[in-house]
Amino acid sequence: MMTVGQLAQQFLTIEPQKNPARLAFYHYIKNFLPLDMPFKQDHLDSFYDRALSTHHWQSNKNQLGEVIQDDLSAISARHPVGFDLEQAVHAHEMQIVNLEYPRDFAALLSAEVAKIEKNGEKVKSFRLSADKTAGREDVLLLRLQKDGSVIIEVRQNIAVLVDGTLQLLRPHSRLVYTPELDFAPNVDQVLVTSMLRVAVFSASAKHDGKVKGRLIQGASFHCAETFDRPLQEVTELIQAVKKVERLYVNPVTDPYYQKMIENFEQAFNEKEF
Repeated sequence: MMTVGQLAQQFLTIEPQKNPARLAFYHYIKNFLPLDMPFKQDHLDSFYDRALSTHHWQSNKNQLGEVIQDDLSAISARHPVGFDLEQAVHAHEMQIVNLEYPRDFAALLSAEVAKIEKNGEKVKSFRLSADKTAGREDVLLLRLQKDGSVIIEVRQNIAVLVDGTLQLLRPHSRLVYTPELDFAPNVDQVLVTSMLRVAVFSASAKHDGKVKGRLIQGASFHCAETFDRPLQEVTELIQAVKKVERLYVNPVTDPYYQKMIENFEQAFNEKEF
C-alpha cells in the first residue's frame, strides 16, 4: 500500500509544474495530508471537494478530473495505490450544483445534521455572512460530542450530483476543541482565513499556546508560509480564529480578548488629553 509521501514522490517524477491540475494535486497531498498515512480513496475525494470549492476548478473540472485519473492510473500500473481506482469518481464525472436558494441548502444541511444527531451528538448552526457577489453562503455547525469536546465545521452552498444523489461538499474548515475549548493537541486543524488562503495547523501538546502549520494559497494549493510559534503571533490565523470563535466562545472568559481589553485600557490611561 502506497503512503501519501510515496505518492507525492511519484508525482514529483512526472514534473507536476508542467500541468496546473497535476500541480494542484501534488501540492494538496503535500500540504493537506499526513505524509506517512496510507493513501486512501477518501483522500482523493477530499481533494476534489477542496478543489471544486474554488471558482477556478469549477470552471476547469474536466481538465482536473481527466489529468488526475490518467496520472493515478499510470502510477498504479507500476505501484499499486491500495484501493480500486475504478471505484473512484473524478471531477469530470461530477455535476456541480451551486445552491442559489437558501431553502435547498438548508434542506441538505438538515439531512446531514439529522445523521450526526442520530449518533448522539448535539448540533447548533450559525449562518455566516454571505458573499452575494460570489453567490456563496456559509453555515457554521457546532457539534458537541458525548465527551464534551467540540467540533466546528463550516459548510458552503455547493453540492455535487453523483449517481443521482445530491451531496454537499465536505466542510472547508474544521476545528477540534477539548471540553475546555482549547484546540485539541496534535490534531490537524483546517481554517479558511480568506477567499484564497487556508491554514492547516496543529496545536502543541505542551499547552504552551504554540501552533505549527502552513498557510496554503490559491487554486494550486501551494504553501505560502510556514509557522511554528504562539497563535497570537500568527496574525492572519488568530484573526480568522477569533472571527469564528465569537459565535461560541464567551469573550469575557477568552484570554485573548482579556489581553486586548487590558492593552486598550493601558493605552487609554497613558494617553494625554
